[in-house]
Amino acid sequence: MKRLIITADEFGQSEDVNKAICELFKEGHITNTVLMANMLAAEEAIRLAKQNKINTGIHFNLTEGKPLSDIADVKSLVDRKGEFHKPFLFLTRYFFGMINLDDAEKELSLQAKKLHDGKIKLTHFDGHCYIQMLPGLMRIMIKIAKDYGMNKTRLAYEKWSYKANGIGSFFAYNFWFRKFLPSLFRNKLRKLLDENSIKHTDNFYGALIIDANDTKEKLLLTLDKIEEGTSELMVHPGLNSGKRSAENDALNSEAFRDKIKANGIELISYLEL
Repeated sequence: MKRLIITADEFGQSEDVNKAICELFKEGHITNTVLMANMLAAEEAIRLAKQNKINTGIHFNLTEGKPLSDIADVKSLVDRKGEFHKPFLFLTRYFFGMINLDDAEKELSLQAKKLHDGKIKLTHFDGHCYIQMLPGLMRIMIKIAKDYGMNKTRLAYEKWSYKANGIGSFFAYNFWFRKFLPSLFRNKLRKLLDENSIKHTDNFYGALIIDANDTKEKLLLTLDKIEEGTSELMVHPGLNSGKRSAENDALNSEAFRDKIKANGIELISYLEL
């Protein structure tokens, strides 16, 4: 049986993203979302999640926006403007030992606390820009997750060839975050998750869709590739935002609904995992 979780990432990033996610959930075109606690529209997202009873996890974030922590307490995570380092720079600093993991734990703990204090019953956890695929950060996330009653996460390893998806450049952000990290650490992470009784889906999909020029076609192609067992499809809908809008339109399309039925896919949420 093919059982699929469709997760809309980055709830709380902006009002347009929030609106798109709410409408898709109401229509049954997504089954879960993950909320970025530090972003400007996070308070609205918390309210909407409760109001619409949206299945919501936490999207741990160290690569976009400003931290919830005092800047002085997390100096290794931020630039001179007090903003998180951009993804590629963050990854570089991480591998050179320039990211203080104590700083990361302080910030990620505050992000989880904010959603808990906002009365969000968190379904699971994952990381913005695949940061949960770094074992050092995954250990921290697991520790925090246990404090807040979470035992499920996203293992973001996709079984397709990066060359076939246009992300093969050695210097591309897509290569490092969507192919290299998951491939490098997947076995280590599986063991870590198993040791801590953290559940994850059998399969993961979604990188094929990100930044695609033919969003609808890539989304439908991805549905054709869904394998037996449990899977998660990561999506990034939004409004008034080019490719996010295209992804939103594709998720709302009749062709999308028909493809799910044609492939015998049962939609579930992280609650059913």
